[in-house]
Amino acid sequence: MLEKKVRSDQVSDQVSDQVVDQIEKVLKYCKTPKSRLEVLSIMGISNHFYNFKRHILPLIE
Repeated sequence: MLEKKVRSDQVSDQVSDQVVDQIEKVLKYCKTPKSRLEVLSIMGISNHFYNFKRHILPLIE
């Protein structure tokens, strides 16, 4: 049971690091104004309003 907890923690840490890296990448990219399409493209996400609402708006707010 403890082994599963350790693995889970490792996966959580790895995912958190990836998310932080992605956020930093987007914020650096957006030092100059970019369109929604440009920002979603650099993230590798399709240009749908839901994706914008879920991934970009939280960074703006």
